[in-house]
Amino acid sequence: MLRNRLGLQENRQAFEKALASEKKKILVCAGTGASGSVEIYKYLIRLMQKKIFLV
Repeated sequence: MLRNRLGLQENRQAFEKALASEKKKILVCAGTGASGSVEIYKYLIRLMQKKIFLV
């Protein structure tokens, strides 16, 4: 429970730290009805490589 502004700031810092440590993911459905999903996946891989994100 937040009791004052300092508590809010401390919670914000804790949440920012937790969010930064999470591994980000993008899921692309490649099921039988998902036409074009392979092309989307390949495009996203190229984008990530251009931006120097780990793939």
